[in-house]
Amino acid sequence: MQFFLASFARQVRCAKKSEETVRNYIFLSVLTAFVWICVPACLHAAPVDGSTLVFVADTRRIEWALLRYLAHLYNTNIHLFGLWVIVLASVWGSVLGCLSDRLLQWMGLDLQNSVTVE
Repeated sequence: MQFFLASFARQVRCAKKSEETVRNYIFLSVLTAFVWICVPACLHAAPVDGSTLVFVADTRRIEWALLRYLAHLYNTNIHLFGLWVIVLASVWGSVLGCLSDRLLQWMGLDLQNSVTVE
């Protein structure tokens, strides 16, 4: 134990501090890790009886047909909704990438003919 505390003291650059200070540092580190890991598990927002929470999208005030479709899909078939999210994110990323390329070309930066050196 003495060797561990001495080597630990050198590692944290507190060689001048006493072993009690190092023990306190270790204790507080372990306590902080315990609280960091265990407290959120105790404070989760679940019902007392152990039943699971159900997340649903409120579709009563949605007017656009596409948004209503996606909300209904979220409520009924989460896997198909996830597939739509992947497809729409890919399309949206491609559209934004093309728009930024056009903007940079308009500004005079030609990224297609640039040479990269690694």
